Amino acid sequence: MEDGRRNVRPAGLLSAVAVVVALAGVMFGGWLIWGGQPLPMNARNLEPTGEEGRAAADPLAVADFESGLESYAYVRSWPEVKNMQFLGPAEIEAYESGDAGAARVAVASRRPEGKVIVAVVQLRDRDAALAAADALDAYQFEAGFERRYPEPTSVQRQTEVFPLQGTQEQRKAVARVHYVHRDLVVRLELHANSADDVRQRFTALLARQLEVLPADG
Repeated sequence: MEDGRRNVRPAGLLSAVAVVVALAGVMFGGWLIWGGQPLPMNARNLEPTGEEGRAAADPLAVADFESGLESYAYVRSWPEVKNMQFLGPAEIEAYESGDAGAARVAVASRRPEGKVIVAVVQLRDRDAALAAADALDAYQFEAGFERRYPEPTSVQRQTEVFPLQGTQEQRKAVARVHYVHRDLVVRLELHANSADDVRQRFTALLARQLEVLPADG
């Protein structure tokens, strides 16, 4: 009888082991989704993207723009985006009014058409993301941009600016777009080598980003 009692495992011990295994699986899954780095504390219920039955993609996915891709893997939250200093005060206010949190950035500086910058930032909720995207779009006109009307696309908040012809103006031709995916604001811009690069190539760059984070607002 004594030997039999020693061979019986308490049900409580089995339950505890099951809980530990389940938690380990969740933590490892989060580690994989975020590129082997810990989930940021301000990531609010980020849902993985991708079709059902396929491996989950990064919920703040950035397209692979290849040439000259600079490493900004350390950028995981809004303060790190802000510290990169590529946003104006009004743009920063637009993000912060929506409680900007988790974020990712990619920069491809040696593409044939110029330098590409992508920023994906999670806001408080979908309404906050829509409001921020609208505010960011409106600010572009104050900064001298004009509405861009490319071939039909699901993204309407597109703007562009070109150096004035016949002047010594130093700024480059730039195209910029803001759109919403769930509670994320996606910003993509091209600092182009020429006006033709904006006119002919920006739509293809946007299409590449839309493949990983489709626009729904």
